[in-house]
Amino acid sequence: MGCSNSKAAKGVVNNQSSPVDFIPKELKDARPDKLRKEITEMYNDYVILRDQIKPLLAEKHGLNALLDSERNQLEELLAKKVALDAQRKPLMKETWKKDADDLYQAFNAYTVDKAVLVRILATRPKWQITLIEEAFFKKYGVQLLEKVVNELTTVVGTLLTGSGTGLSRLLIYRVMNQPERDAALLRDCTDGLSLQDEMLLEIICTRSNRELRQALHRYTAEYKKNLVDVIRAKASFKNYRDFVLKVLECDKDEEQLPLDDDTAKQCAVELHTGMASKYIDILANVSHTQFESISAMYTKLYPGKDLKKEICSKIGGDFQQAVMIRCTDKYEYLAKRIETALSGWSLDNESLCRILGCLSRRDCALVKLAYNRTGPPPTNKRSLEETIQNVLKGQNHYTTACLLLMSEDSALTPLGSDKEEAEEEAEVNSEGERAKNAAQNAYSANDVRRKGEEVMAAHLQAIKAAEKNRLKKEVKKDKHGHGDDHSDTKDTDGHPPLEAEEEDHDMVMSEEDRVLGFEWDGKGRYMDATKLTVTFRELEFVQNQALMMRERLGDEIVAIQEILLSIIKTKVETEAWNRIYGRQIKSLTEFFDRRNKESSKNSSTSNTTTTSGNTIKASSSQTSLRHPSPSTAAVVRQR
Repeated sequence: MGCSNSKAAKGVVNNQSSPVDFIPKELKDARPDKLRKEITEMYNDYVILRDQIKPLLAEKHGLNALLDSERNQLEELLAKKVALDAQRKPLMKETWKKDADDLYQAFNAYTVDKAVLVRILATRPKWQITLIEEAFFKKYGVQLLEKVVNELTTVVGTLLTGSGTGLSRLLIYRVMNQPERDAALLRDCTDGLSLQDEMLLEIICTRSNRELRQALHRYTAEYKKNLVDVIRAKASFKNYRDFVLKVLECDKDEEQLPLDDDTAKQCAVELHTGMASKYIDILANVSHTQFESISAMYTKLYPGKDLKKEICSKIGGDFQQAVMIRCTDKYEYLAKRIETALSGWSLDNESLCRILGCLSRRDCALVKLAYNRTGPPPTNKRSLEETIQNVLKGQNHYTTACLLLMSEDSALTPLGSDKEEAEEEAEVNSEGERAKNAAQNAYSANDVRRKGEEVMAAHLQAIKAAEKNRLKKEVKKDKHGHGDDHSDTKDTDGHPPLEAEEEDHDMVMSEEDRVLGFEWDGKGRYMDATKLTVTFRELEFVQNQALMMRERLGDEIVAIQEILLSIIKTKVETEAWNRIYGRQIKSLTEFFDRRNKESSKNSSTSNTTTTSGNTIKASSSQTSLRHPSPSTAAVVRQR
């Protein structure tokens, strides 16, 4: 019986699991010196990892510090932008309402006051005209475009030319919104039996990608036709047709940056083959700046040859014209078109009005500069302003409108700027991109790491100070609760106070403490294989954690850098908008002051005239009764 009990007891002992049973056999059977050697080698690898992690950790903390600083500055700038915008919008709204009132009064005068129409419609950027049109319709219930067409289009002009006067056409182009206007122009140049190629190329080659896409979309919605299908059906020459269709893809490079040498060289070599397909693929969507870089590389590769002349010698007709327009500076091309319109046997009013009326005031000024730079032959050298004054002699309002559109005097506009909203946004975005690129190029990992080390040190000091204060409060509490029998040099457990324990705090974060705080003296803390194996497993785990931490820190640093650069870009853009808003508020205030002074002056002149008129009216009342005269513009128009 005793024998059976001892066997049962032995079975119970054998069935109990020992910690050693969970250790792999190759490690369990290993000698302590062998395990110690493996741990030492692994620890050396771990030290290398730790040395790589620490600068990454410092860089991360430095980036976060920079991020917080930039974010705080951005929040202040955004708050300022909101405040400036709240100050700007009422002034703008009042300006558009006043312009709408002036236009309505000009239309309803005894005869249409064209001077007022020209003063407003020829000096406001298109986006402001759109807002004026909205205010006009909201208050008077009629479209501004409808009033311009009805009031400025004469019966004689319609009979003789099929359209209104030069001034009416110019102002109609100014008032029409861009997609509707360009869609109508595209219909006009594609509706006949054949294409009006010059007008078609002028439109599609001088519009931005966004403007051309909007025009194509409006064309399809308004006229229930696809312009691509119309071009395929009516453009008879394959190369010309393919080139135009390539342009209609709206994929032109608009960054205005030259090509790098390798790309320019490749394009020059391909263009040298003279294959039409290469001209289409390369030149249909190239910018003028990029073409210039290709042309310079072409001359370098093939001395004595000019790329434009080579292209003209190998292709001709409409295909050559389309390629040359695409490769020519937009403003120089339009200056040539205006020169042709002004120098013919008769004035080409349609081309002149279409070019000046469709462009922004800023673009009109650039066309003027291009005309004066290239211009007509030196034998009859005149500036564009002089040429227009000479050709439009006698058409005062028409001449004034053309000259105002080309004027570089931004004081004529209420906001003090001739730029369209898209132009302003593009400039602000470009400024932000430049700042972002500059910050990226100036980035120094070492400087950021030094900043991070300072942040980590300050953070650690704050933690130590907080912990020290906490322990002091606990010691003070214990003294009040248990008397003064305890020693000041040891706590209740007999441990030294905080000053002796602070030396163990090397890192800030608990995870970093666990991963980066592992130590191994190389001699081994244990002599038996079981505890050495536990140490081996612990180091193996820590090493894997360190590997993951290194990878994670690298990814986090890249992500924080992207966020930082994005915030820098947004901050610079916000600063630019704040400058613009501040300038606009100042210009609007000055504009209101000038307008109020003019109104006061006109009011005093009107009062003087009224006083004089009362005397005349009293002496001629009988005559007025015998010979009544119409007193309103409505009666005059009715007769």
